[in-house]
Amino acid sequence: MRRSSGRCAWSSRPAAGNGSHVVIARARPRSNDMFQGSTTGSIQQRVLQQAPANLQRGLETVGGRLILTADALHFQPHAFNIQTQSLTIMLLQIASLQLCWTRLLGLLPLAPNSLAVQLADGSEHRFVLGKREQWMRAIQAARDAKRQAATPPPLP
Repeated sequence: MRRSSGRCAWSSRPAAGNGSHVVIARARPRSNDMFQGSTTGSIQQRVLQQAPANLQRGLETVGGRLILTADALHFQPHAFNIQTQSLTIMLLQIASLQLCWTRLLGLLPLAPNSLAVQLADGSEHRFVLGKREQWMRAIQAARDAKRQAATPPPLP
């Protein structure tokens, strides 16, 4: 997979030996960019899980790929969508996860095959994907591991 939106290029390639993948992001500095303050370079992250998914954005359901790393949940849309902006949700921003229904035009329930990701700021992102229960457990486990790593050990 190779994608370029002008400010960030992503590629996925097999990692040596174990068949897992590495996501590489190259970013140009931008005032509101998550890579702010860095020069053009690369950030490598081990992919924990990835699968085809759709993201509900207003009235459009955007097709693409959902990628879980140890630090973030990434959504990379296909190039042929109207809305082609990628989405990165840092795991520590996730307040809760909830199984939900896919909605037609954001209103009419169609099928129970979506996962809602609520963020600490009150916003919500809905992903339509297979094995949503497995995804929910994987995201929760990665988020909990990240929280535990960020928590300082108790003083003796």
